[in-house]
Amino acid sequence: MSAEAMQLMPFAAYAARLVRFIGIWEMNGWKLKVYGISATRDLSDKDTVSAIMIESGRQIAETVFTRDPATNSYGLGYVIFHEGRLANWLLLDWWADEIQIRHQLYRSDSADPTGFERVTSDLVACIWELSVVGFEREAWIQTMLKSPTRPNVQQYLDSRLPDAMI
Repeated sequence: MSAEAMQLMPFAAYAARLVRFIGIWEMNGWKLKVYGISATRDLSDKDTVSAIMIESGRQIAETVFTRDPATNSYGLGYVIFHEGRLANWLLLDWWADEIQIRHQLYRSDSADPTGFERVTSDLVACIWELSVVGFEREAWIQTMLKSPTRPNVQQYLDSRLPDAMI
């Protein structure tokens, strides 16, 4: 599609979405910070995403994080659940080789929060998910890389994106 044709296509107006820290999962030597994003909920809602989606995602995470982390993966990462308008998303990200993120992406239909299937395309994340990724990047730099002889795992785990509409 040409640049001229792209300019003619309308974009959906940006609408802020709820982002909330859900907790920390510990499994098989891994510690994962868990976030939720919702297209339909706001700060007055108790939950960010459905409990059934979280349970389904945890089961998938347990199959991905099945063994003690390799030396170069640190056993640290984050999980993002996203109840979108048209689909549900699960992002599993973990730190490796000091400065890299390993990534797996899963999708389910919005009507089926337990039907996650791995996405094998080149899709990475949407603009709302990237706000969590950006926060986690900065937390990694500040707590783990700025003092490479004394990285602070607990400080990294305690660094959490505040609940907000983003």
